[in-house]
Amino acid sequence: MKLVISFINPPLSKFMSRAIILLVLLLCSCQKKVSYQAPVASQLEQRLNSSLQVAKSGGRNQYKNIAESALLQTYSGHEEKAAEAYDQAYKLSEAHYSRSLRELTFSKILNESVKTFRPHYLEKWHLLLMASLNRWSMGDNEGAAVELRRLSRDIRLEKDPFGEKRSNEAKQAYLSFTGLIFYALERGDESFSDLHKAYSYGKDDLDDDILRLYHYLSYTRGKTKDKPAELPDYLQDFLQNRSLIVRLKDQGPQKEERRLSLTMVEYWPVIHGYMQESSAQEQKISSVEDVVLGTLGRRVISIAYPVFVSRCSPALSAYEHPVLNYDELLLESWQLQRNRLIAQNILRVTFKVIASQKVSSLIEDNVGGGWGTLLGNLGAMAVWKTEKADIRQLFYLPAQLMISFPRAGKLPNGSVKLRRQGLF
Repeated sequence: MKLVISFINPPLSKFMSRAIILLVLLLCSCQKKVSYQAPVASQLEQRLNSSLQVAKSGGRNQYKNIAESALLQTYSGHEEKAAEAYDQAYKLSEAHYSRSLRELTFSKILNESVKTFRPHYLEKWHLLLMASLNRWSMGDNEGAAVELRRLSRDIRLEKDPFGEKRSNEAKQAYLSFTGLIFYALERGDESFSDLHKAYSYGKDDLDDDILRLYHYLSYTRGKTKDKPAELPDYLQDFLQNRSLIVRLKDQGPQKEERRLSLTMVEYWPVIHGYMQESSAQEQKISSVEDVVLGTLGRRVISIAYPVFVSRCSPALSAYEHPVLNYDELLLESWQLQRNRLIAQNILRVTFKVIASQKVSSLIEDNVGGGWGTLLGNLGAMAVWKTEKADIRQLFYLPAQLMISFPRAGKLPNGSVKLRRQGLF
């Protein structure tokens, strides 16, 4: 390396040394491919033990690992240990609101995978909901109410701390659940407040049973003089017994990477093709040769972004309402975020292309022969190798979370029963 630098003009020597070292480090750092594929099927306890070991490692994925271990603790029946993990995950999520400037800068220049993992707002809501159900199943009604208040408060935020657009459908679905559980926990005022807020997002989209309960509570609390229709027997039983059965069904959606092809024309990106359902072979539109041999003005590059892909199409039971359908909610959430994410990634790739082109030209002008061409191409290769989507997510989320109202005497009063179906 010293022989190469010696041919460069002395004023540029220090700068070029750092530029070349940075490019080499970028290329080397991207050789290790990190996979976030869902684990293969195994016994629940084996998954739990593995998750607990990973959770101790800390690092950028600390929240993800602790949250997954909390879910597995709940599914395994280790409720007290799960409660500790949920509390730890909540504290970490609150700390994520203040990210370091250096981490934010690197994520905007390289890719989103270099920053600390933070959950999608639906993942965070689900974890708070499960934390409440876990506390309730322990008999800790006050602790369950605390977790629900955290969830309700986060849902009602006027603006997402990270600028994400939250769908009203998701807010309505979760507030329906919190209102129902608040009632079971004998928190009548908070129950009616959340049900009323859910109703405000549109009664036509509200679950039929939730709508019946809302009208009934509005009448009994003197909020309206319109007498509601008589409640079905199972809802009357719920008002008396305050018990629920919660079923977690099938595997939730999974993140995958998609590519958007761009052509650089005088530093301006022009969209070349938009592929959402392309095969793995078709997605590899930007190879090393495309980038290295391309020239500014006709360089084909690609940006990477994440999408959610459903892993199943579960059938709904007519006796289980309401339903949180994560497939639909996450897909709608992606539609709201898509344009912002793609625009953000286009700006990032454009910046990297411009920077690499400037460095490449400077190297080629000051280092002659084959060495100059080779070192100049490192910048273009760095753009290609550092562009990847952040497909980290919380595993062990269900495709659907369903509530059913047990008949009188089937469960102890004021209790909850958690069931898994096809989740592993």
